[in-house]
Amino acid sequence: MKSDSHDELPLFYRHPRPLDVTTHAGLSLKTDAGFGFANQTNAVPLAVSEFSLASRHYPIVFAGSPNLAPHAVLGLHTGENLFVGADGKWAEDCYIPAYVRRYPFIFLELKDQQKFALCIDEQSDLLVKGGENPLFQDREPSAVTRSALDLCTAFQGHFASTHEFSMVIKGAQIFEEYSANIEFKSGEKMTLGPFQVVNEEKFNALEDQTFLDWRAKGWLAPVYFHLAAFHNWAGLVNRTGGANRDG
Repeated sequence: MKSDSHDELPLFYRHPRPLDVTTHAGLSLKTDAGFGFANQTNAVPLAVSEFSLASRHYPIVFAGSPNLAPHAVLGLHTGENLFVGADGKWAEDCYIPAYVRRYPFIFLELKDQQKFALCIDEQSDLLVKGGENPLFQDREPSAVTRSALDLCTAFQGHFASTHEFSMVIKGAQIFEEYSANIEFKSGEKMTLGPFQVVNEEKFNALEDQTFLDWRAKGWLAPVYFHLAAFHNWAGLVNRTGGANRDG
């Protein structure tokens, strides 16, 4: 996964700044704000620790340059998220990736101080002045902010392990390029990709010692979840009224 930085704004974020009691004391999160901010996003980064839950609903692919990172695919067209309704609600009983849940909060590296700070997107539509979910109470972080800090801390903690996992898979040379060829009932045809996915035959042909090493690191299960998530392409096609999908 690419590190969040000010040089290239992360997905969703327009003006992230370090959370500060003087600047942000009067701000509050909207009640029942929903996920409308993600309704035009067809893929979001995914931590390896989320594979077990995400694999129930989304295809999991690896993409990005120069470093590959896992992503949950949410739609088949650019600007399309099939899991967010017009009311901003996420599809019922579908796992919501942590990358989405943490917004508008984020950890960003303060390069001049060489440390990470909890930041908030000052231009987020989820923020209002006043309100029932203040960011600060009595000049101290509120329960909302403490909860966001916990989520962002956990997400950042999984960042390094996810990057290591992706790079080891890449180094094992078991990735293959994959494109999804889709035909809709309307007659429209499209190709989504290319992405990188694990080649199951190459994975099964790995040396026994590699399997033992990956098992010790807890990496075998994520590979299996990734492979199982391949079948979720059909679910995306069904959500858009697609007729069939060929790999």
